[in-house]
Formats: sequence, structure tokens, C-alpha cells
Amino acid sequence: MPSNKDNYSAQDYQQSASMHMGKRDPLTALAVCIEGLEHYPEDASLLCLAAKSAIAQRYLDEARLYIKKALTLHVANASVHELHGDMQMLESQPGEAVNSYRQAQRLQTGENGLQKKIDHARHKMNRMRPVEGTRGTRVAFPEEM
Repeated sequence: MPSNKDNYSAQDYQQSASMHMGKRDPLTALAVCIEGLEHYPEDASLLCLAAKSAIAQRYLDEARLYIKKALTLHVANASVHELHGDMQMLESQPGEAVNSYRQAQRLQTGENGLQKKIDHARHKMNRMRPVEGTRGTRVAFPEEM
């Protein structure tokens, strides 16, 4: 990276943050992203890297904010929709994740691995459905048994 912070490009910040993520240092990666976003507040890649770094640190509220901003600014960016789907999976919202992955799939061309994520989300969604005939059944709590 350049020696003068004023000369850093968005790509320099992205490369540095990616390097730290690769070294399993998401906290430093997040710090780099935050600094980069001070100079390039609308950069989709920095927003996504910041969200991924925040998720790795379990800062889910912060990750949601980065993803929301990225979705608002970059509605036609497939990577943003894919990351949004990943976040929804973490939050046990597989139905919403399928929608986000489908949107990413529409925006991307070629093989991208999204179908596997869609299939996984659907599988998780099916596992969350109530078993036939159990809807509305009262569950006995241990102290009632």
C-alpha cells in the first residue's frame, strides 16, 4: 500500500482487508474497512468486506447496517444480494435468503455456486416446517409432565 494514507485507493483498502481476512484477523480487516469507508463511503466491495469482517467477529448488528447500506446504494450488485442471503441464513430466515440468492443469480452470469446456497436454504426451510398434523398442537412443558 502507498505510504501516504491520502493516496490509498478503494482497491488498496480492499486488498489490505482481504489479506487480514485471509490471515484470520477479521478485527483488523474491519478496522481497515472502516478507515477505507471514511474515504470511499459508497464503495460496494468495502461495504461487503466490512459486513463479512463484522460477521466473523459476531458483530451482527453492525454487519446488518453495512449490508443495508450496500443494498440501498448497489441494488444491481449480485455480491451484495448474495451477502444479504448469507446474513439471512445466519438469522434463520431461509425463505428470505432464497429470495436474495435468486436475485443475485439473476444479476450474475455463468456458474456461480448460488444454486448450492439456494438448495441449502430450501433444505433448511423444509426442516423448519411443522410436521403434518402438528400445527396448533399444545406442547407440554417439563413441569406439566
